[in-house]
Amino acid sequence: MVFFIILISNSWFELKKKMKLYFYLLILCCIGCKTPTFIYDANQAILYPICNNGKWGYVNSDGEILVKPQFQKTFITDNGIGIVKSKNKYGYIKTNGAWLIKPTFDTAQYFNITNVSYGKGPMTRKILLAHVRDNAKDKFIDVRGKSIKTKNLVPSSICGNGALIPDSKYIIRNSDQSFDLTFKYIVTDALGRKELIMDTTNLNLDTIFITGDNAYLLKANGKYATILTGILEGVDYNKNVRIMVEDGVDYQPNIEFVFDDLKFSPKNINVPLWIAKKDNKWGTIDIYGNTIVPFDYLDLELTQGRDVVFVEYEKDKFGCLTYELIKDETSTYTYEIKEHFKRRMVGKSRR
Repeated sequence: MVFFIILISNSWFELKKKMKLYFYLLILCCIGCKTPTFIYDANQAILYPICNNGKWGYVNSDGEILVKPQFQKTFITDNGIGIVKSKNKYGYIKTNGAWLIKPTFDTAQYFNITNVSYGKGPMTRKILLAHVRDNAKDKFIDVRGKSIKTKNLVPSSICGNGALIPDSKYIIRNSDQSFDLTFKYIVTDALGRKELIMDTTNLNLDTIFITGDNAYLLKANGKYATILTGILEGVDYNKNVRIMVEDGVDYQPNIEFVFDDLKFSPKNINVPLWIAKKDNKWGTIDIYGNTIVPFDYLDLELTQGRDVVFVEYEKDKFGCLTYELIKDETSTYTYEIKEHFKRRMVGKSRR
């Protein structure tokens, strides 16, 4: 009798444990795991920062205000999320103006889809993570603001502003410590004979920046110019032919120092651009020296990895514009510029 009671008691105890486990599993299935309220949508429309009288907000592509200017600073939205600075702290905002994560961080970067490993095996999952700095500590957070610990993530870095390389094969240093360039061209005589000539410029350059595989930025007497290294090799890029001159002609590469100041673009931008100042206005040029964004603005800054430009279009008024490479029916490429803000006289798209 005693043995039977003990057996029943043990069976009831095991059954009770199993029932409790099944109950918790049922609750978990009904409620589900807790997920962030933010739903990622890569196709969400981009919102652009706008600034009026020192306050920043957001506009859509037509310049209509969607989030009224009220912050210290706003940044273009990405993945449906914008970075906002308020009371000297950074947070994240949704495109409808609601907070995703209220400003608590010293610095903040964009959310990116990242593969994160978990567990002891090789398992990974994709998650939106952002690199922030909080109380002098670097960390990664998800869209709930929760810190994610992982050893597989490294904060991204931004490349520097070009490099002075005085030992390049085209560059020579003068006795006064200025620089000049060597260049080649072909001389033809009356009989059609050709001779390869190597010569040196007489520019007395202050600085030479190598900003790409085939372009130099030059500075002399406070002015800036651009040049393609193909010209130094004796190649006319426009005609795709060797540079040839008649015997007796004194040839020098045509280098025009027309820019008053210059700022460098992010290195991974889709189209390589330089921010240049001419006649007291800012615009952008490509590596060939062609104007992309016209010289119409009081100040200008390119965004990292995007065809988006921040501009000061009037005194203390800031907005964004985008540029797009368009191919016409003659296979000629031009840039179409669209301003995402409204002037006193509304700016139209320009070519």
